[in-house]
Amino acid sequence: MRTTSRGRALGLLAAAGLLLSLTSRSGADDADPPERVAVADLIEGSAAAQFAGAGDWTADLANRPLTSGDKVWVDANSRAELHLGSMAIRLGANTGLQFLNVADSVAQLRLSAGSMNVRLRYLSPDEAVEVDTPNSAISLLQAGEYRIDVSDTGDAVAVAVWRGQAEVAGQTQSFTLEQQQLGEFQGTDTLGVEFSDLPAADNLDQWSQYLDQREDESLTANFLSRDESGYTEMDGSGNWQSDPDYGEVWYPPVLAGWAPYSQGCWVWIAPWGWTWIDDAPWGFVPFHYGRWVHVRSGWAWSPGQLTVRPVYAPALVAWGTGPNATVVWIPLGYNEIYRPSMHVSNAYLRRVNVSNTYVDSTVSMDYKTLAKAPHYANQSIPGAVMAASPEAFMAARAVNREQKTIAANQIVMSAGNSVSPTPRSRVRASSPARGAAPSPPQRIFSRAIVARTAPPERERRVVTEQSRLILTNVPRAQPSREIPPAGDSHPVRTVQPAERPDRPASMPRTSPEQPAPAVERAMPPAEIIERSHTDRPAESPVKKEPPPPAAPRKVPDKNPPNSNH
Repeated sequence: MRTTSRGRALGLLAAAGLLLSLTSRSGADDADPPERVAVADLIEGSAAAQFAGAGDWTADLANRPLTSGDKVWVDANSRAELHLGSMAIRLGANTGLQFLNVADSVAQLRLSAGSMNVRLRYLSPDEAVEVDTPNSAISLLQAGEYRIDVSDTGDAVAVAVWRGQAEVAGQTQSFTLEQQQLGEFQGTDTLGVEFSDLPAADNLDQWSQYLDQREDESLTANFLSRDESGYTEMDGSGNWQSDPDYGEVWYPPVLAGWAPYSQGCWVWIAPWGWTWIDDAPWGFVPFHYGRWVHVRSGWAWSPGQLTVRPVYAPALVAWGTGPNATVVWIPLGYNEIYRPSMHVSNAYLRRVNVSNTYVDSTVSMDYKTLAKAPHYANQSIPGAVMAASPEAFMAARAVNREQKTIAANQIVMSAGNSVSPTPRSRVRASSPARGAAPSPPQRIFSRAIVARTAPPERERRVVTEQSRLILTNVPRAQPSREIPPAGDSHPVRTVQPAERPDRPASMPRTSPEQPAPAVERAMPPAEIIERSHTDRPAESPVKKEPPPPAAPRKVPDKNPPNSNH
């Protein structure tokens, strides 16, 4: 049902009354899936992923949601950018990263080797970000910018804090790094540590700042939440316009006759189930958030409420069946209720809907009694009803090549999709990714790690089967309150400094009352070359490009004095 602009505003006010229930997960149950995922925005060179439960390494990272258990390898002379909500993760060459735990308030990563830059745009008081390495667990305690390097042998880790605060915990020791500090940690059982000033920015640092600036200047961020992973890929594609019925909407760069969920495939990703993987370079956010509407100028995407933290959905469609068990799906329209195929709590059901569209507060959100709609707004739009044979659907084949034509009177709408996956359902059959998938050295992901937080049972079992998972019992510093950094509207969780060896006299000292000045980092030269998404076509817009990838910074082979902590 369409609404006027005034009706849309009233809907927003009504939904605002629900925010207290939306911001608390007290009504959720353990069966609810995570509300966020990671995605690879940009790959330069060669990279591969090993998805949890899939087995083989694949170069097909384009628009693929990344979640707990998934591994990413960035090959030599390559680099990659990933986003987990508003957190930007930039990986250098020869880097192995695993997502140990992607949950609503926990981001636990495993960095086995290589270099990683992290930018935390903001950090809520109940959110934890932990990077586990072979000799220490690193907690990022404030919004800011960080660099972590793990040596090729895995026994040396360097942590640089450009802005923010980090706590580094070994098996028996804990150290706190303030902004503009570098800590180098050697050894395994007992850490040797040396503090020093920050080194000069290298190519990975400069590239990260270039991407930070691109992100800060994003036009798309004016219309949707920065917590929607992958939104920067919509910049330079399509255009935003104001519609009298739906407010600000985004028109995709497509040809006549195109419809949402028509060019891509379905894969099975636990715990959400059937998940849409679109072929378009911009095709992540518009298929997992918001709603598609058909207006006078054709298809447009409505982003939902900017004031509510978005909840990721595997695909926002209504399901049905046709003759010979044909699988049918229709993109949900404005105000229409999304019902996940798996069982979820009523609280989750409300969050995933209210955060992605404008729902009347009187609409029932009881999972057990929520009935399918008798008719969907997009059901009558020519070309909007999609269908595929069960064989093509379960094999993750491209549906635009398997498209079936189903008459409207042959469709039986259902409450969800009950098609069972097969082993072939986990990775798409035909990938637009170029080249073979690079494989990491076996030692990279078989190393023991130090973890302050135990990963979920499945990921913990995977880690312990490959190596020794070491859970440190080092006490965590107690949190305190501090004013958020300039430009960040969200509260920042900080901690008082834990025990720490004396720093050299040249080490800059900071305090909450007198924070250190921001670090000046060189901007990349303005060379003009083509940049590429993981599957960006040749006609992509030309953009300014930072220096070429460089080998990760090596941790100096030093023998620091023994620590008393």
